[in-house]
Amino acid sequence: MRGASIDRRIRRSVVAKRVVVSQAAVREAARRSTRASYALEGHVVPDGFVRSAAAQRYLDELVQGRLRHQEEFAHRSSNLDTQ
Repeated sequence: MRGASIDRRIRRSVVAKRVVVSQAAVREAARRSTRASYALEGHVVPDGFVRSAAAQRYLDELVQGRLRHQEEFAHRSSNLDTQ
C-alpha cells in the first residue's frame, strides 16, 4: 500500500501547472516561432521591411473574416446551449 501512495505523489508532481497567458503573449510567441522557422529554411524577412498597402488590406480582410466566423460560431453555440 505504501508504494501506491508514493506513485500518486510522483504522478502529481509531474503534471504541468496551467498558466493563463495573454493573447498578446501568444501572438508574440507565434511571431518568434515563425521567424525562427523561416530562418531555418533560409527565408529571412529583412529588418525594416514594410508591407504594401494592398497586402495589408488583404491581411486585414482575412482577420475580419476570421473574427466574423468566430462570432457566428459563438452565437450558434450559445443557441445550442439554450435549447
